Amino acid sequence: MSGKTGKVISWKGVPDGRESYYSPQVYTWLDGTQLVLFGTGGETHGGSLWVIKLDDLIKGDIDKAIALFTDKFKGVMTPPALADVTGDGVEDIIVPVFNASVLAINGQTFKVIWNYTQPMSESYSTPSPGFYNDDDVPDFLIKFAHGPGFPVYYHSTTTILDGKTGKPLIAPPIRDTVGAQASPITVSMEGRGNDVFLYWVADCLDHEGQGGEFKFVEGTNVHEQSRSDFCRLRFKTNGYSKIYAISQHIPPPGSTVYYSEERVEVEHSSWINTTKEGLEYVLSHPEYLDEYRRFSHPEYTEKLDINNIIPKEEGSESLFETPIFDNTERTTYKKGPSSGVFRPQSSILNSMKHNDYPDYTYPDTYYDQDQVRGRQGTAFNRGRTGYSDYDYDNYYQNAPKYQYGRDKYRERYPSNNRKDKVRQRNALNVKKISKSADNNKVKPIAMRDTRTKTRTGAKVENSAKSNIFKKIHKRSSKQLHKFGRNNSEHKRRRKRRHVGPHDEKGLQRLLSTGSLAPSLLPKDHPLYNHSVDVVFATYWFFPAKTRAILPEDQHCIEKKMSEETIRFDPKSKYYKMDHDAYEHAITDECLQKSSHDLPDEGTYESQDKYDPFNVHMGQMTVYRLRLTCTCSNQTEIEMAGKRCGQILPFNQQQWYAYMGNNADSHWMPRGDI
Repeated sequence: MSGKTGKVISWKGVPDGRESYYSPQVYTWLDGTQLVLFGTGGETHGGSLWVIKLDDLIKGDIDKAIALFTDKFKGVMTPPALADVTGDGVEDIIVPVFNASVLAINGQTFKVIWNYTQPMSESYSTPSPGFYNDDDVPDFLIKFAHGPGFPVYYHSTTTILDGKTGKPLIAPPIRDTVGAQASPITVSMEGRGNDVFLYWVADCLDHEGQGGEFKFVEGTNVHEQSRSDFCRLRFKTNGYSKIYAISQHIPPPGSTVYYSEERVEVEHSSWINTTKEGLEYVLSHPEYLDEYRRFSHPEYTEKLDINNIIPKEEGSESLFETPIFDNTERTTYKKGPSSGVFRPQSSILNSMKHNDYPDYTYPDTYYDQDQVRGRQGTAFNRGRTGYSDYDYDNYYQNAPKYQYGRDKYRERYPSNNRKDKVRQRNALNVKKISKSADNNKVKPIAMRDTRTKTRTGAKVENSAKSNIFKKIHKRSSKQLHKFGRNNSEHKRRRKRRHVGPHDEKGLQRLLSTGSLAPSLLPKDHPLYNHSVDVVFATYWFFPAKTRAILPEDQHCIEKKMSEETIRFDPKSKYYKMDHDAYEHAITDECLQKSSHDLPDEGTYESQDKYDPFNVHMGQMTVYRLRLTCTCSNQTEIEMAGKRCGQILPFNQQQWYAYMGNNADSHWMPRGDI
């Protein structure tokens, strides 16, 4: 593509016809020839690392591309680090292929220099180059996730590879239970062998690096697997994350730069209850009422035409039906715009944002993807309801009041129906009362669930108001009877629920280490030459509610499966079950026996139960931290005629962000900076 005009110069499919998630690089031979690197394939689809001359690509000669590496089962998705490890002046290609290996490929001859493999692992991380040992060849910090494959990993490992040989310089590797997909970065220091590598780990409290095999119950989709709370599922403990700084002089796992357990308060300080926000949006946008009922009250789907957001039939009473006459303070009298982003009043925001957060406490088998089946009708989702986490009774009693609903609609669009005209007269009477009342205003209509009784105890200021109140109360009561208020299923579902998520810490998703930045210290500060800043973001979210089978659960299941003939016994509770139903039932029993299931009272986000009015969001926090590196053995260093190495000025840093300083994967020799 032309950078000047945006015109497409050449557009060709990749040679193997595979998908591509790879960010391409351009590097140059000594004669000035420019080459393009690109990768194909994915997590579960084979692919290759390709190279082609830029001139050939511009001409559209994609057939001249050369495959440098090919894997039939998994692709090449992660960008490499480009650094000269042979000393010939041409950048070499240090690339993590997704399937367990890191390769060093000669950038001139395309021959493999070395290959380091950790069996049963995958890697999403671009290696971070730096001088870990004392030679003049850059070394590389790498990360691997171990397990049957995305997103099920048993543990993660981190090590540094010698740039000359590809052998690990940290053995055994640093191990954490959950693992992080973030790529590392490097702080360049004076001299050789002094560089500091920054990397993430994610682990479980009191089970650091423990790992262990597990699998998800059959039918758990990949999206929810990737959002699982692995520490609570496996160890009934809390997860945490850290950034470590490690070098030749800082023993593994390194010095702690960031620790999530110390930042819980600040990382939850600006959280917004988006469940309440969703309700407020519906309150100010009644045109979305049926959409709200369709997602949050699925039992109404047969009584409403969900394609028509304005109820028109007599049998479909509006949730915004009952006027409430009281002196409680409302949020606003204005109806918001019919579209666009809802921005609640400051009083609402204050009630959402400022929450007190208590101290939080929480009480090698392969998973065959081909066996995944739907959840409906299985023992794994018995007892679930379609309700969202709202305390409807309490919330509606205190909800902000707005003047809209069915009467407002019919006032704008008159009907010849007799009952409609009665409603229109009632609406006009309410308006007349509002103009003549002492307070000049009548509190508008509150959002109501038509199954609940009209609020009692509301102050009625005159008989006219009382008569209107009684008439609509009577009509609402009829509707309650019509919707089957005494139905046992309804009683079972009518739990009292709070609005919004429970008080929980959520999970962090670690995708990027961040970036170095110049120190904000004054240049005459004694620590200025020993300091650099690091900027990074953390983000937590609410997990999916998943179920995991641990080895003890698997043993229980296998034992019960060996006794499957019991389902043919008329006296057995499994009688008349088929094979699948029996397997689901005994899996449920084994998980309940081991207490590995997550508690029902938690807050979870489910792809299967998506509700746009009840999306539980987390919070992102951006940090800027100062790193200061000094020598603890200063006297010993001075006696040896040496001095403590300083952090190089920011314009001499060699790999201070993801994919290098310019996000192009180039790491240049120190003399070239």
